[in-house]
Amino acid sequence: MRSNVGSKPIGISLKFSFLFSIIQFENSCAENYTGYLEDNVFSVYDQEDNYIFSTAMGVSEGDRYISENNIEYVIELVKEEKAVARKLNKIDLLEGIEMKANVVPPLAVGNNKLVAIYHTHNDESYLPGPYSIEGEGEGEIHEVALALEKALNNKGIKTIYSESMHLPHDGAAYERSRATAIDLVKKKPDAIFDLHRDAVPRKEEYLKTIKGKTISQIRIVLGRQNPNRKVNDQFARYLKAIADRQYPGLIKDIFYGHGSYNEQVSPHLLLYRIWYTCYYKRTGTGQCSDVSWSDPASIICW
Repeated sequence: MRSNVGSKPIGISLKFSFLFSIIQFENSCAENYTGYLEDNVFSVYDQEDNYIFSTAMGVSEGDRYISENNIEYVIELVKEEKAVARKLNKIDLLEGIEMKANVVPPLAVGNNKLVAIYHTHNDESYLPGPYSIEGEGEGEIHEVALALEKALNNKGIKTIYSESMHLPHDGAAYERSRATAIDLVKKKPDAIFDLHRDAVPRKEEYLKTIKGKTISQIRIVLGRQNPNRKVNDQFARYLKAIADRQYPGLIKDIFYGHGSYNEQVSPHLLLYRIWYTCYYKRTGTGQCSDVSWSDPASIICW
């Protein structure tokens, strides 16, 4: 576990602030790269058969979804790899959020903030194949975390990045990573992020241009089986609300899936699914070559 305690203080306005860090790609590069392909991608449609979204996560009846433009849906039917969702309403993300001590967004006031990062699925990769090149060990999701950590540190936010391994990539991975999450909670961070890859193969699903830069959007995932889900939900909605105001489209959506994802251990623990923030260029051999990273953009929303 690595701790980085940069000394630069964060400038805080009278309004709440939170720092998002994303990987940017030059517009010309984004067109030349293709993402890793995933089996069992679920596509979700409304009751009129209009496309809503796709995900490489499992989708179950009763799951909920808040779209990029804050329309809420509930999944009512899943058949093979297609799901049908009923449209509910356009929602106010901040409605009903109680700004009490236990639910105030963590990077709201003060300096010397601390963010913790870890991975339940260490071997997730953006290269061809189901996980990492060897099928075990560190996947490229670790590179995403390092870029996020660097961007946070550059803005004066301290970080703890746990590279603890929780392999194999199976149904018990969350049980193994729970110990890591609990250990991080003991460090008293202001926020904890479990970083994952979402491997939908269509770049149109996640690439977006914001202020002239092509970025890979973020999906927040919340567990419906988390007994404390209300406070995690308030945190997630708050983050999306301030991102919508400052950088619309940075946070693509919020998916409420069947599971807890260890979010019950902290009201400020969220699962982030980062889309194809790393691309590989197709070559004649099909091998990864010339993996291109640009500088992370650190975005303060207030």
